[in-house]
Amino acid sequence: MLMQDDTRESLEAALAWLINADAGDYALTWEQAASYARVQVPKAEWVEMMARSREPLGEVIDRIPVSSQRADELPGAPSGEYAVHEFRTVFSGGAELGERVTTMRDGDGQLRVAGYYLV
Repeated sequence: MLMQDDTRESLEAALAWLINADAGDYALTWEQAASYARVQVPKAEWVEMMARSREPLGEVIDRIPVSSQRADELPGAPSGEYAVHEFRTVFSGGAELGERVTTMRDGDGQLRVAGYYLV
C-alpha cells in the first residue's frame, strides 16, 4: 500500500504529467502513462480523446489540489498501489472543472498516471 511519502510522490508525478497535458503534448502523456493504461488505450485513441476533451477548454488558468486518496483496488483495474488525486481547475474558456488523475505503481516501481478524467 502507498504510504504518506508515496502519496506526495504520486501527487508530484500527477502534476508533472499534467504539465505535458496542459502543453497539448498528448502523445507524450501516453508515453509517460502506466503500462496498464497504455495496454488499455492505443496511443492514437488516447491522443484523440485528450484533444477532444481538453482543447475546447483553453489553457489552464489555475489548478488547486483538492484531495488525494490511496487505494489498493479500483473498479475494473487490477490490484495494485493507486492514488486518486482530485483538482479544481479553471480554464481560459471559462470552465471550472474537476480533474481526477489516478496514479499507480508500475511494474518497474515508478509511479505513473493510469487514468485522467474531467469531472
